[in-house]
Amino acid sequence: MDRDKRKESPAAAGASPFLKATPRERLRELREKYIRSLPDTIGRIEAHWSRILEDRSNREELSSLCGMLHMLAGSAPSFGFSEVGEASRGAETLVRGILDGDATLEDGRWERIEAALDELLAASVTSRCEELAGRRFEESVPDSPFTRKEEKLIYIVDDDESLLQGLALQIGCFGFEVRAFSRITDFRKSVMAEEPAAIIMDLMFPEGQSAGADAVASLRKQLTRHVPVIFISQLDDFTSRLNRCARGATPIL
Repeated sequence: MDRDKRKESPAAAGASPFLKATPRERLRELREKYIRSLPDTIGRIEAHWSRILEDRSNREELSSLCGMLHMLAGSAPSFGFSEVGEASRGAETLVRGILDGDATLEDGRWERIEAALDELLAASVTSRCEELAGRRFEESVPDSPFTRKEEKLIYIVDDDESLLQGLALQIGCFGFEVRAFSRITDFRKSVMAEEPAAIIMDLMFPEGQSAGADAVASLRKQLTRHVPVIFISQLDDFTSRLNRCARGATPIL
């Protein structure tokens, strides 16, 4: 299906109030949805932690907790909650240290994780944080979308649905056609059917800590031209950055 026909599809021209709203109104609606989901997310994190305390050798629970903290560390700042993001990232670093067998966390590591999760809970319920977040968040998009002479196709890939929707909306405001994927398998199929002008790719997926970079490296061999890639990740260690560059990344956010 060509691009003109896609624009005339019911999904693009339908009567949905969300689609008719301005970019800022749509982003505000996404943020409100995210706020409503935040208590449940925190509750699931606390449930994982309670099960871990019952059996500290349960690596499956530790891995699940680490994954949830990683996603929250990425999505919270995107919706204006920088304090929640920072607290999540701190807790994630400590949990990942246990999974990786970091000897420096041997003394008092469980107590430090407990304190980090308490900090996360406090940040998530602070009304001042929410008030400031709203102002920061609404300033992140224009009130009306930009237009371009040629609409470039951008693929965004992230397993965090909230972050994915927010990024797609914000980037779409600047005149790009955006396709969002929460699964690498769907992204691969779409790339082979139509190559984008650029790719924005998360690094970590359920398939592995470098699954995003591995997928890009594999696809590069099959693309007919060079496609710029921007990796997004909460990981800031030097080894991860080198690995991403080796797979052809440009900026790393």
